[in-house]
Amino acid sequence: MHRDITKRQRAEMEIKQQNQIIEHMWEAVIITDPQGRIEEYNASASRILGLHDKRPANEACKQHLIQITDNVKKTGRHEEEYVIGDPASPDAIYMDCLAMPVIGRDGDVVRIVSVHRDVTDRIRRQKEQDERTIQKERSMRLESLGKIAGGIAHDFNNLLTPVLGYAHLARSAAEKESPVYHDIDRVIKGMEKARNLVRQILAFGQKLDSTRSIEVFDDLIATTLSLLKDSFPPSVEVLWTPGCADTRIQCNKTLIDQLFMNLCWNAVQAMHEGGTLSIKTDQKGDWAAIRSQFQLKGDDHVRLVISDTGPGIDAKTKNHIYEPFFTTKGSSKSHGLGLSVVHGVVKAHGGTILVHNIKPHGACFEIYLPATKDHNIAANQPEFSDKHQYRNNKETILIIDDEEDVRKILRRMLNDMGIKTLCAESGPRAIEIIKNNPNINLVITDYLMPEMSGEDFAKTFRLHNKSTPIVLLSAVIEPRTVREYRAWGVNALLQKPVVPEDLYEMICAQLDGENKA
Repeated sequence: MHRDITKRQRAEMEIKQQNQIIEHMWEAVIITDPQGRIEEYNASASRILGLHDKRPANEACKQHLIQITDNVKKTGRHEEEYVIGDPASPDAIYMDCLAMPVIGRDGDVVRIVSVHRDVTDRIRRQKEQDERTIQKERSMRLESLGKIAGGIAHDFNNLLTPVLGYAHLARSAAEKESPVYHDIDRVIKGMEKARNLVRQILAFGQKLDSTRSIEVFDDLIATTLSLLKDSFPPSVEVLWTPGCADTRIQCNKTLIDQLFMNLCWNAVQAMHEGGTLSIKTDQKGDWAAIRSQFQLKGDDHVRLVISDTGPGIDAKTKNHIYEPFFTTKGSSKSHGLGLSVVHGVVKAHGGTILVHNIKPHGACFEIYLPATKDHNIAANQPEFSDKHQYRNNKETILIIDDEEDVRKILRRMLNDMGIKTLCAESGPRAIEIIKNNPNINLVITDYLMPEMSGEDFAKTFRLHNKSTPIVLLSAVIEPRTVREYRAWGVNALLQKPVVPEDLYEMICAQLDGENKA
């Protein structure tokens, strides 16, 4: 009898110890009967799952436990990951569940023990890692597409240069009221559209033209918005909240305008039945973390936030929205470079772009750009007058370009302006010509040439000649070129395709400046 009592006491002690262990486990432990009804649970189950002695479990929890019980009775085991709350909410809790049966002496299931572990931190870390991987792959894909785009734009601009140039010459030779004049004018307008398309391709490839200035960020956005909002449908309400009244950025104003217009129209088109377009500027956001994550420069920033009340952006679309000609509009609607241009403009300005969905519905784009403390900066390109006078063959210009068609059209344009010309197909050949013609007044050199680049030519030329102006001509003017061209000894930049007016104004700015000196 004494031995039986001792044995029973020991068993009760072990059960008590086991219950204490279960009670203090970090994991939620729930014991149910064979029908899935709760019999026991520990403190963690109360804390995590909201179970309480004084109130029944909610319907979702009861149904879940019944499902677990049924699976265990069928298969002898149950494993799953599930989420408590809205998966899109930052308050969602991710759980890992393992359930096993307790078998009675007759071989029937008498209880189900399920252990529920909070794995929210692990799931979130994995999601962040997956997002970083997707972002890296997206960046690599866009970088590759950008290189291809830049190459296409370079070749296309070289092809456009003689075509557009000869068209301008033909129009200037025609009678202004003649059918020929108007026909050629329509050809030129068509080619101008092609030139603008190339500029968009260059923007996507982050190989942008050079003119930058200091702009008050709010003024820049407000001016464009005032012109833009009148074209929105009446069903779209615009909310504008400026927050950077005294903050400036160094930017290509035209491209920032294009970025802003593309984002606004993208938002408006997403709201088929109308809605609210919200635009605000501020300097909020964790700039230090963003700058570190995306390797951005600058100690300060501005943020442009554009959101809509449309359907939002699904994960599949989000991975492709910055690719050129990607669309969700269907094959019958126009496809363009809209968001790919936005991406290119932001990157070329040293910033980054984030996109996410907002509650209850809609998409939100956040643009971060470096701010500047400078208040004034001259644009890289000079401003020109509208004068177009014959220069009476007083000057000689050397043209260097490996493309024969480009050399020919430039020579023709300059000759028609009353300027004598010499031509070279390469940098080494140009140096020979210069030795025999010391009275050259200006050099126009292509940037990308096989034997000697325009950069290398300029550096070599400046070793012996410090004063003769050099104009660097290129189908693609990259940000690096804009930053460094003066250090090479280059006086000005000119982008292909070149039209007579642009060429004449550039030459006047250089030669008249030289003559005045």
